[in-house]
Amino acid sequence: MRNRYFPQYFRAARPYYNNAFVAAVYRAAHDPSVPVVQLVRDTIMASAEANGIAASVNRQHFLHRESPIAQTLVTLEWNDTPLYDISPALLEALTHSDTGDTRIADLRLPNHIYYLHWGPQPDLLLYGKNPVEGAIVATVETQWHVALIARTSESWLSMRERDNFLLKFPEASRALPFDRAVDLAIGAASDELREVFAASQAGRNDWNMSLEIRDQMENDLRVNTPVLKQALSLAGNCMAYLTTYPGDARFGWEVDAPAKMVAKLGQGEKEARRTASKMKSLGYLQVHRVGLDFQQSVEAVEAEHAHAAGDGEHPSRRPHWRRGHWRHQAHGPQRAQRKLMWMRPTRVLGGPAMSHF
Repeated sequence: MRNRYFPQYFRAARPYYNNAFVAAVYRAAHDPSVPVVQLVRDTIMASAEANGIAASVNRQHFLHRESPIAQTLVTLEWNDTPLYDISPALLEALTHSDTGDTRIADLRLPNHIYYLHWGPQPDLLLYGKNPVEGAIVATVETQWHVALIARTSESWLSMRERDNFLLKFPEASRALPFDRAVDLAIGAASDELREVFAASQAGRNDWNMSLEIRDQMENDLRVNTPVLKQALSLAGNCMAYLTTYPGDARFGWEVDAPAKMVAKLGQGEKEARRTASKMKSLGYLQVHRVGLDFQQSVEAVEAEHAHAAGDGEHPSRRPHWRRGHWRHQAHGPQRAQRKLMWMRPTRVLGGPAMSHF
């Protein structure tokens, strides 16, 4: 299935987003005389007009929604699109876990910017209908940014609702428990809207934000706050897992990559480089598959309990979950240091959901 991942979908859905656009933004970012934001906005609007943007669409609102995610994805491509795909069993366990004692300061990001993919989640619906399928995580100076993303069946020119939410965690949030840091980030997004609006009204920026746009964007934030909190919690759990179990990832190509091309990667260094370059030019992505060891341990435990249930050891009632959580574990000299430990969720009446590995 092509366009399995959001970066591929975004490139396919936006006619302005191509190699020339990515290169132009890169050049502008390294040329102090070129305003990057204006270049991005001008390119987007020129493409929108060429493709027939409806007269009913508020163009400033459209740009406020489209420009930040385009710049985020360009930055992701500059860094070779690091992609971490969470395995189904691990995702299920993390969904049934709380961030607990986790702080942003505890998390070791595997890349300056990367994409966490977990697939469309039916319980995480933006506007009640668009499943959140992943998050782009980035460090920007002293801040930590997370763009939650979802797909919509509407055209990029006419979509009434956003397919992404970019939230910024200020430096002050680093030492807070993760759930409190999320509250701070959502509050900061509302404060930033009001600040941008005030600056726009005073002529101190070029955003031309009207009261109508500010109110619409604040309403978007308010309506989606419960889902944003849940999705950010899931992202935090994924990052805590990557921090605590960095070895449980396998680096390779996406499953949609042609088998014949993948086979050529093992035919010598020169052939491997040529083939990898061609695969990237065709739009295939390299992927870190996260949680494969974990998934194997789950399958082994489930097989063991299925056998025991066949012997009449366990009741036939439907199992339920006892939620997991993260906490700090004392270690080191005089046990003065702290590290994250995952107290894993358990299937009650169904055996441990995640056994030891």
